[in-house]
Amino acid sequence: MLAGCATAVSVDSPAVDGDTARQCATLAEQAPSSVAGTERREVDSAGVALAWGDPPIVLRCGVSVPASLRPGAHCDTIDGVDWFTRQHDDTFVFATIGRASTVEVTVPDDYDPAGDALIDLTGAVRTAIPVVTPCR
Repeated sequence: MLAGCATAVSVDSPAVDGDTARQCATLAEQAPSSVAGTERREVDSAGVALAWGDPPIVLRCGVSVPASLRPGAHCDTIDGVDWFTRQHDDTFVFATIGRASTVEVTVPDDYDPAGDALIDLTGAVRTAIPVVTPCR
């Protein structure tokens, strides 16, 4: 049973198939019920997406690699998972680097530090989405 707010979070997430669909489904099954001290919420999405809290921390699986991610870009490694960080207005957007399927986590500025959400999610990402090329 999902706890939290009654209204489902509407998330634009791509429909996925094949290996990506399997990896994202495993990630959804293994994702924690609580992230950054907030409870999981229902999500309305065509693809694999999860949300926690209000305002929602949103995870989307199977998204495209960020266009701004270039070779040699700075990466932050948390428990064996490499992340690329961008900030847009009042939101941090983190995307996995070098995984078989790209996972994106959007964290509103209300959560400080924003990286706490990644600490809670990294174990599930590490187990569900195989590493292909770690950042250097």
